[in-house]
Amino acid sequence: MRFDLCAANFCCCISIMSKVKTAFVCQNCNATSPQWQGKCFQCGSWNSLVEEIIAGPKSSSGPILTPLSPLTLNQIENKSNQRISCNLLEFDRVLGGGPSGAGFVPGEVVLLGGEPGIGKSTLILQVGAAFPFCIYVTAEESLLQIKTRANRLGIKSSKMVFLAENNVDSIIATVKQEVGARGKEQGNLIIIDSIQTVKTDDLLSVPGTVGQVQECARRLIALARELSVAIVLIGQVTKEGSLAGPKTLEHLVDAVFYLEGDRFLDFRILRGVKNRFGSVNEIGLFSMQENGLVQIPNPAEELLKDRVTPASGSVLSVIIEGQRPLTVEVQALTTATSFGFPRRTVNGFDYNRLLMLLAVLQKRVNFNFANFDVYLSLSHGFKTNDPALDLAACLVLVSALKNIPLDLKMVALGEVDLLGNIKKVSQNEKRIIEAKRLGFEKIFAFENCQTLKEAMEKAGLV
Repeated sequence: MRFDLCAANFCCCISIMSKVKTAFVCQNCNATSPQWQGKCFQCGSWNSLVEEIIAGPKSSSGPILTPLSPLTLNQIENKSNQRISCNLLEFDRVLGGGPSGAGFVPGEVVLLGGEPGIGKSTLILQVGAAFPFCIYVTAEESLLQIKTRANRLGIKSSKMVFLAENNVDSIIATVKQEVGARGKEQGNLIIIDSIQTVKTDDLLSVPGTVGQVQECARRLIALARELSVAIVLIGQVTKEGSLAGPKTLEHLVDAVFYLEGDRFLDFRILRGVKNRFGSVNEIGLFSMQENGLVQIPNPAEELLKDRVTPASGSVLSVIIEGQRPLTVEVQALTTATSFGFPRRTVNGFDYNRLLMLLAVLQKRVNFNFANFDVYLSLSHGFKTNDPALDLAACLVLVSALKNIPLDLKMVALGEVDLLGNIKKVSQNEKRIIEAKRLGFEKIFAFENCQTLKEAMEKAGLV
């Protein structure tokens, strides 16, 4: 009996000694504390201590590291032709790739964010179904919920396997087993839904905390590099519109995509804001239908189908998203203010830019909006800071003020400066070519309108 007790105590001591050591590190001054505190004892900042795994002291008699051999550019192997398409043109467009082929790069980690209910899980389920082989890990939903969504989307792929687990170490072991059984052949996709609900037992904090999200993401990124598999991490968005969790998470991954749009409308925009393997600011366009997210190959037709009759406060313009010209509708509304201070409301347009344009209209063209509430919006939930919308915004503001409809076949594009002059914008020729391709007859741009007053006269507003 005494021998058994000693053996049990010995095993317990070994287990405690082998446990991963953690500490709480201040994110501002790197001060270390053995336990969590609300206020850093060194720099005095609040809520800055984050639990992290710390390494033990290095032995002085450790192995001697041998120097490595750096490579020249000619010696580096070119793997650009190994991209894996997900067979969704709009998703591949955001992933990038160019003429050699678009899609995922083996070993790439993508962070997909969006508001709750916007369609992240629906989109990524469609992407996984189109892949040669996919492991879908759900850490916040049950397998029955996933099956219900797959039935609604009409997905019956036998190339997808599902796992309901939130322990990152169990997930990694399962992925290695499944990928190893396939011989690590190219064409594997791992989906983690979502990264905020995954945890590791090496940290005592709950899932979703800064330490848990960072450590789990690091281990999954190391897995992607080791097995040359593509991994998609689903992330939630905060009230401010940014991805929940630490900002370092966006620096760790290779690409960051946002799924945008009004959850009560059917239009969705997949926007890339970071991409190590492609151009940033590319967008993919989708429409939310009963059978999932449907691609919009011809956005102009979808965006302009509702413009049937002329109306005041509406004109078209052409913006550039990545390398893609898109025709958008700029709308404005003015009403007499009921208070001493008029309201200025924007949707998808820069607020400070609107204030500047109103000042230019008053000073250079003698249109006074001081007694009117002003509302300016881009249709279908577009958000952009493209200065090419300046001329279109000025035209719709005056059109709404004077209640004069503009021509349905009119397109306005150009930047307006403080002097009331119209300036040429970047990729101006590409915008004009797109407008002509769609059959628009009147194109108001720098080539035929040098001043804002001249544009107003040609549009019949003065």
